[in-house]
Amino acid sequence: MLRKITLLAILFSLAGFSYSEPIRTTFTRENRLPELYQLEAGSGFDYVQFEAGDETVFTPYLRFAVFDNLDIIGRVPYVELDPDFGDGESGIGDASLGFEVVVYEDIFHYPYIMPHVDVTYDTGDEDKGLGEGETYVTLGITIGTTVNDMVHFSLDGSYELRDEVDDIASVGAAIVWDLSKEFALTTEVQWTDEDDGAEINDPITFLGGMSYEPTENVAFIFSGGVATESDKEEILTGKVAISF
Repeated sequence: MLRKITLLAILFSLAGFSYSEPIRTTFTRENRLPELYQLEAGSGFDYVQFEAGDETVFTPYLRFAVFDNLDIIGRVPYVELDPDFGDGESGIGDASLGFEVVVYEDIFHYPYIMPHVDVTYDTGDEDKGLGEGETYVTLGITIGTTVNDMVHFSLDGSYELRDEVDDIASVGAAIVWDLSKEFALTTEVQWTDEDDGAEINDPITFLGGMSYEPTENVAFIFSGGVATESDKEEILTGKVAISF
C-alpha cells in the first residue's frame, strides 16, 4: 500500500506546468469542458485491493475540445496485477476513445445535459488478466445542476454493450461542494447490475474525496471508498490534469 501511495505522490509532483476545468467526479460527468481547441493532458490512478490480490492502473489520457460544447478523450491504461499467490502481470490494458457533448445548459451553465460515448478496444492481454477480451461501447448521459453557486449535483446513467458477457447497466450520483475556488469535496455512489453468480451481485460503490486546483492550469483529484456485494475490499483513485 505504501508503494502505491508513493507512486501516486510522484505522479502528482509531475504537474508543475490555459485554463483547466477537469471533471472531478468518477461515476458522473461534469460540464467542465476545455476551452475551444484547448488540450487537457493527465493521468488517472486506480488502486483496488481484492480478496486475492491488488490491481493498480495508471491511465494517461488526452482530452481536446473540438467545439465549444464537445470534446474527444483518449485513454491508454497501464495495468499492474499483484496476486497474493503466484506471479504478477503488467502491461497495456484496454485503450478507449470517446467523446462528451453538452447538448443543453442555460446561461449560467446549469442545469445541463451531457451525453457521452466511449469505445473500449481489446488491446489488453485477456489471458494475463490485463483486458476484457472484447471491444465494447459504453453509452451514457449525465444530468446536473448547481445550488447556491457552490454545491453541484449530477446523476448519470450508462450502459455497456457487450458481446462476450452480459451487458452492464450502471447508475451513478455525485455531489461536489466548492469550499473555495481552489478546493472542493466530493461524495459519490454507483450501482451496477453486474452478477457473476458468486461474490459480485449488483455491487454498490461509495467514494469520498477532494479536488485541489492550485493554479488555473493544474488540478489534483483524489478519492477513496468501498464496495458492497463485490470482491473489492479497498478502492483508491486519483487524477492529475494539466491544460495547455
